Amino acid sequence: RIGGDGNCYYRAVVFGLLEQLVLQDEREKLGHLYGIFATVSYEAGSAEDYAHSELLEVLDAASTSRSWLDADQLQKSFLDKSNPIDEALVRACRSLLSTYLIRNEAQVTGNGLPLKECILSVCDDVSTMEDYCEKYIRRMGEDAEGAFLEMGLLPSLLGAQCVIHNLDIYSAQKEIECPYTNIFGECIGSVNILLRPGHYDLLYPMGMTFSPPIPMGMTFSPPIRAPRAPSSG
Repeated sequence: RIGGDGNCYYRAVVFGLLEQLVLQDEREKLGHLYGIFATVSYEAGSAEDYAHSELLEVLDAASTSRSWLDADQLQKSFLDKSNPIDEALVRACRSLLSTYLIRNEAQVTGNGLPLKECILSVCDDVSTMEDYCEKYIRRMGEDAEGAFLEMGLLPSLLGAQCVIHNLDIYSAQKEIECPYTNIFGECIGSVNILLRPGHYDLLYPMGMTFSPPIPMGMTFSPPIRAPRAPSSG
């Protein structure tokens, strides 16, 4: 189970990909992820900058088999409250996504509309992509919802294919196969996400032999265009 604090979508995508690469001992692909996250930067000397530097050190170590030797080590690093890895990864994912949205707002999408129009068409409280990202993407704890989910932008930015399995009884889409866009190079993995009202979790293929994930958090966040579910402890 992936714990929710408004960040469960981002956490599910990045943890799911990392876990897959560690289980398969894909050290070169972990190095590829290091290169992607190395493009993220923060104000020099800030707490965010320090945490991100720690994250890059761990990713670099993992890419050369000096860290995250198995899935248990990876999981423990996410659960360690003295370790900023979990929050730093979520923040970096939010930064990657917001930077992409702003830089590519004029890009024409598969439905023939500019990316900006696809994203902002359901928002009546912001008028620019910069404002949208500041309010809905960069802010830690802000629930993930909107067109960028179905477009698979975050998984594509990380080099992953993604399928969202939707348990919302009010949605006609039960399986959302997010399109993969080759942004930073090759596709290095795939993740399957379970979407139930109020929360995103990971789905695992049958036959995987490792300890089930320990819950990382307590509260739930809402799904794509669905009413917020009551919080459950």
